[in-house]
Amino acid sequence: MVETRKKEKLLTEAEITARYPKEYVFVEVISKEGRPEWKNGRLIAHSSEKDEVLDAVEKFVKQHSGAQTAFFYTGPMDDYAPVIGWTL
Repeated sequence: MVETRKKEKLLTEAEITARYPKEYVFVEVISKEGRPEWKNGRLIAHSSEKDEVLDAVEKFVKQHSGAQTAFFYTGPMDDYAPVIGWTL
């Protein structure tokens, strides 16, 4: 798993999905086009193990209350039912 936050390049959902196929990802949303669509964000964590990313979600949300975030699975629905969550 990778955790980042400082001065990382902002990525679109398509870029994240291409870089981390079949993984769970957690993103701090930086720019939103609408709800629930977002334009770009900063990758916080990614892993093929959902629990690893959920641990990062819990830690991040405690430290950054009020941050807009997205949590999703980048693989096809056939592999695993996607888990999607938003905090506003």
